[in-house]
Amino acid sequence: MIGRCVDVCERIFEEINKRELKDLAKVIGMGASRSETRAIDKMAEDMIIESFPEFSILSEEAGFIDRHSDEILVVDPIDGTKNAVRGLPLYTVSIAVGEKTLSDISFGFVESPVTEEIFYAEKGKGSYVGKDKLRLLDSKEELAMLSMDSESYKHAGNLKALGYDIRSLGCSSLEMCYVATGAANAYLHAKKSLRVIDIAASLLFLREAGGECYDFGTSEKLDKPLTLEERFGLLALKRGESIEDLYRL
Repeated sequence: MIGRCVDVCERIFEEINKRELKDLAKVIGMGASRSETRAIDKMAEDMIIESFPEFSILSEEAGFIDRHSDEILVVDPIDGTKNAVRGLPLYTVSIAVGEKTLSDISFGFVESPVTEEIFYAEKGKGSYVGKDKLRLLDSKEELAMLSMDSESYKHAGNLKALGYDIRSLGCSSLEMCYVATGAANAYLHAKKSLRVIDIAASLLFLREAGGECYDFGTSEKLDKPLTLEERFGLLALKRGESIEDLYRL
């Protein structure tokens, strides 16, 4: 499975490098998630759908494709599309395998093409960066990833008051992965705009690294059905980070 994910990502990134950014950025319709479909999203999605014919598919543009399989391939073909079409290197391809909900995701793969980072996990087998088992970074610097949407930015002052430096990358899957590695202590996305496709793969990577993710505003561990219907906010914490310290956000 890892090899197939790497192969399809290589083809996607080769195609991106061949095209002009203005062509990749063209809006060509509306996706099943009710957001704009750009040429880069459709190109990447088509390659992934073709590469995994044995799975039913849940993806941003195509929606749910029922191939009568027990498992569903949960795909965000390009997470961080706005970064990608501006030539910013902070975007990923995200692929996960599950059945019904986020809690039964069994495989997660996130690749960042420009930084050449590959994050993946299998349930019960730990998290890996490239070929190596993840070693949690142990930095004394407190840092939080913060989505700069209309709800999350309101909490920036509170995070600063708690002693956190703040970064915003504009790519949820990548920010979740950096929390898992310990590069950041937390990732806050307060606005209810995320979908399971955005974080299915990185959520497993985080949990297999010993971190946890909560439905924002509650102390309940995040678990959502594998559909495009529900939108949510979240608070992701690295291993050893206490939700009590951040709960009052």
